[in-house]
Amino acid sequence: LIARQRILPLHEKIHVLNDQHFQNPLKKIFFKNNKSSWGSCSAQGNINISTRLLFAPTDILEYICIHELAHLSEFNHSERFWALVEKAMPNYKEKEKWLDENKDTIGF
Repeated sequence: LIARQRILPLHEKIHVLNDQHFQNPLKKIFFKNNKSSWGSCSAQGNINISTRLLFAPTDILEYICIHELAHLSEFNHSERFWALVEKAMPNYKEKEKWLDENKDTIGF
């Protein structure tokens, strides 16, 4: 139920962030019951977001969206990838710290 309530705003947020920062082709956006990662993307332009993030603050969810959108430009964690993330969200390291500190309690 929570996923259904948040999926439309998430779609809108991802499209806005993509338009603002990346302009990558996007296909489908999904919430996945994934505990091994916060998000993922495919070369086909699909983005997956972990359902655990439904319980995270909005800015954390936004960071994961930016992270996955950046992967549509750079399919790695190179310096170029992190520069894209930082340009879109200069304080992204704070979000990563929050995720690291709260990873065991989100969604459980």
